[in-house]
Amino acid sequence: MVHLASDPAFACPIEPRASSRSAEQVVIFDVLSHGSMHLQFNEAYVRLVRAAFPSHPIVFHARPAHLEGLWGRIGDVDRVEMRPCAPFAVPFGFSHHSPLAGRWAARNSVRGIRRLLTDCSPLFVSVLGVDANLYADFRRSWRSVGDIPLHLILHSQLGDSMLWRSRNPFVRIFDFASVIDRPLPPPVRLVALELGVQQAITEFTRKPVDGICTLEHPILRSEWCSNQSFRRDGVLRIGFLGHSSRTKGFPLFAELARKHRSQERRFEAVGMWAPDTEIANLSSLDRVPVQGGLPRTAYLEALATVDAVCLPLSGRAYDFIASGSVSDAIAGLKPLIALRTRTLEAIWDRYGPIGYLAQSSQELDEYVGTMTLSKFLHDQKTWRGNLQKLRYSRLPESQAENYAKLIGAGAISC
Repeated sequence: MVHLASDPAFACPIEPRASSRSAEQVVIFDVLSHGSMHLQFNEAYVRLVRAAFPSHPIVFHARPAHLEGLWGRIGDVDRVEMRPCAPFAVPFGFSHHSPLAGRWAARNSVRGIRRLLTDCSPLFVSVLGVDANLYADFRRSWRSVGDIPLHLILHSQLGDSMLWRSRNPFVRIFDFASVIDRPLPPPVRLVALELGVQQAITEFTRKPVDGICTLEHPILRSEWCSNQSFRRDGVLRIGFLGHSSRTKGFPLFAELARKHRSQERRFEAVGMWAPDTEIANLSSLDRVPVQGGLPRTAYLEALATVDAVCLPLSGRAYDFIASGSVSDAIAGLKPLIALRTRTLEAIWDRYGPIGYLAQSSQELDEYVGTMTLSKFLHDQKTWRGNLQKLRYSRLPESQAENYAKLIGAGAISC
């Protein structure tokens, strides 16, 4: 069972329990997440590691509040010890984009991680979430740790950097888009969480980038929403998932609803209100984004009531991001109606079509405008089979064998 340790001062590593010394440990750090951030992924990753390395203890370090939330989700997982650690903290209110303050914070975090490893015997180490400054410091300093494999898990940080880059040339040379082509030492791997990201990085840098590998975003069986049968009212319900931001294409979704809502076609936004919501016309939405978001259970219940998910994602960002909304749609077996991105194109290539990919906003508009329930049900027969195959392949236990085989080689196969 999970053991939750405490260390209010965050000053030094907690002595490992006697039971933890019997085998090499898998040591996991999350210095970026707070509260409920990334709880679903962190649970899935712990379950993946446990399935891949059943005889090795797991030690998970994060902020106390995050540990409390995670503890309630993985209480059934054997031999997991949870320990608090200091978060990534930029001093004096500076932006994390600041090269000086950000590098200072990263150096402190990496030093803290290395100190917490002093009394451990790691099989390998994972850091769940990495920005440009952490990437640069791990690249510089990990050699001093030895040949312990290190996985730097890439969430949305690189995609965010691709969307926003400072005009200040000094700041730009330190951002993620600039440092990504600097090679990592052999024990260190940057782990992308979606198909296509590695290829997108290679195209962006215009040269092969060593040290990048792919782990398809794991999906929890507990996140599979109940698949309600189609209602007899003849209405096709199209949903938008997640933050109602411009990056995710929410204003375009709201415009599609305004143009194409009818008695047979309804539109719903399931997720959290974002600042971009204020400029969108919400009058044609049967459900609007919620301030502060929905509790996870309510979110999954709302997802279960839609028939398809429409995500007009910004390719520039989502070529480099594993979208949680895409994973939620897969978990719910909801076909995706989306703009083409590198990641979605790679999913289609591997698993077959799981919905409709449009090349442009105009093509997406034309497709949505002609959608009917009967046409959707016809196409869904193929899409649903591919979604089921994809969903099973991304269960932690389905990925465990390959992860266990490839961790020693320092790479995860694409």
